[in-house]
Amino acid sequence: MGSITNLFNFGNSHITLFFGLIIIAWILLGLRHGVQAIRHLKVTEADKQILKQLVQSIHSPIDNFETPLMILTAKTLYDAYKAHKRAKIPLFLKALEDSTEQIMENFFENRYIRPISMYSNLLPPIGFIGTIIGMIIVFSSKGGANNQLNAAGLGVALLSTLYALSGFVVIEVVKMWFINRASHCIDAGIKLFYMFIKEYHEQEAQALIKD
Repeated sequence: MGSITNLFNFGNSHITLFFGLIIIAWILLGLRHGVQAIRHLKVTEADKQILKQLVQSIHSPIDNFETPLMILTAKTLYDAYKAHKRAKIPLFLKALEDSTEQIMENFFENRYIRPISMYSNLLPPIGFIGTIIGMIIVFSSKGGANNQLNAAGLGVALLSTLYALSGFVVIEVVKMWFINRASHCIDAGIKLFYMFIKEYHEQEAQALIKD
C-alpha cells in the first residue's frame, strides 16, 4: 500500500497525486459508456426462445437502450424486408443485409464508441499538461540537482504522462473489444433474421407482413 502511495506522490508532490486522481476519474468516465454498451452486446444461440423475443420486438416499439444488438439488427433487417415486400420492390437480400449492417455499426459507434474515443483522445493532452507543469517546477527551482522541488517537478512531468498514456492504452483496448463484439452481435442478428424467415415464412412472417 505504501509503494502505491509513493508512486502517486513521487517527489512529495501533491500535484502528482492530483493529476493521477484526475486521470483515473477520466478513465472511469470513459469506461462508463462501455458499461452501458454491455447491455447491447449479449449474444445467445438462435433458438425458439430468441425467435419469440424477436417476434415480440417486431410487434412492439423497440427500446434501443435495452434491446440486445443482435435482436435490434434482426428487427431492422426484417423491417426493411417487410417494407420491400409491401412496396413490391424487387428484393436484393444481400443489399438489405449490407445496409442493415452499416446502420447498426453507425448506431453503435455514435452511441458508444465516439464518446469512449473522446475520453481516450483527451488523455494524452491531459498528461502533456502535467508534463509542462512539472517542467515549469523544475526550471523555476533555484536549488541543485538533488533539490526536493526538482524531484517534485520531475515526478509531475513523468508520472502524469505515464498515467495518461496507460489510461489511453486501457481505454483503446476496451474500445477495440467493444467494436469486435458489436460486429459479432450484428452478424448473429443477420443469421437470426434468416432463421426467423425460414421458421416463420409461411405462418408468422407472412402474418406480420400483412399487419
